[in-house]
Amino acid sequence: MAGCPSSVKLLCDNGASVNASDFDGRTPLILATQMCHPHICQLLLERGADFTVRDKQNKTALILGCEFGCKDVVDVLLRTGIDVKAVDNMGHDAFHYARLNNNLELTAMVKSHLEKATRGNENTFLIFLQKKRLRRSNSGSGR
Repeated sequence: MAGCPSSVKLLCDNGASVNASDFDGRTPLILATQMCHPHICQLLLERGADFTVRDKQNKTALILGCEFGCKDVVDVLLRTGIDVKAVDNMGHDAFHYARLNNNLELTAMVKSHLEKATRGNENTFLIFLQKKRLRRSNSGSGR
């Protein structure tokens, strides 16, 4: 399945579910990720594959892409907006697995997305605190 884009396209065109899973919770996207086939991953995503699905070990396609060292697949997945902060049953995220592979390019790519996601959360928290302070000062001045 994962090595032949035309076969995957044919199956999708004839109603095969892009989100079907096996007994280990592996979907076609997860299998294509594990086999390092970025074109298949892209095709499945275009056909509506759910990139939030996790396998029985609670690993996302992104985590598995990093674990298997599939830089091109990880690049495809990161462009979807996949949760780079997601963790598996062991509490490890994609960045952890990227570092284990000693692939500097993969690690840098995941780190960059992780920093952006973390910065986004920090900014959201700072805005929340500012609004909270503003409400306190407004309610205190009306007394």
